Amino acid sequence: MKKTYIISFLVIFLLIIVSYFGSYYFMKEKVKEVPMEKKEDVLKANSGTKMYTSDQTVYVLEKYDAATYELTEEKMTMPAEYVGLTREELMEKIKSYEKSPDVLDKNDGFTGFSLVYFSENKIVLRKTYNKNSYEIEYEAKIDSQGKIVIYISETGTIYTDTDIYYNQLPADVKEELESGKKLQGLREVFDFLENYSS
Repeated sequence: MKKTYIISFLVIFLLIIVSYFGSYYFMKEKVKEVPMEKKEDVLKANSGTKMYTSDQTVYVLEKYDAATYELTEEKMTMPAEYVGLTREELMEKIKSYEKSPDVLDKNDGFTGFSLVYFSENKIVLRKTYNKNSYEIEYEAKIDSQGKIVIYISETGTIYTDTDIYYNQLPADVKEELESGKKLQGLREVFDFLENYSS
């Protein structure tokens, strides 16, 4: 009788193991098939589609004070110049503004402009301010490609690269740049960029 129980137990145990591993491999094959089909569909749907802003896109402007670490945000009307742009086109607009901000931003200590979030439904842009940065000394130098790069004098780190070419500048400015043109504070940096950017 004991033998019958042991044999029955072993048979049941083997059936459980076979059914477990059989269902495991069966499900593994099914799971492999399903995501691949879905992945292809997603790629087909997304390929060739670009996102554009519209006059219905929600526009949020964040203002960050680097001196106090305070971040505020304001929902605003979408500016006409940002309507109908792709992410890349909007980045170009931001980069252009960053090189020559308006007088109000300059007076508030403007140091940077960036894209935080982009979709057809909402964009979030951030302007960074730091009044203390107007006291920092900067230096304009020539890089290996003949472009002008602005450095923070104290640390030697790049503040911003520019699209200004050395060979397109007046002779007196070229002479100053050869030894490193000093710029006292961001106001002078912005004036220099405004005067010589194309």
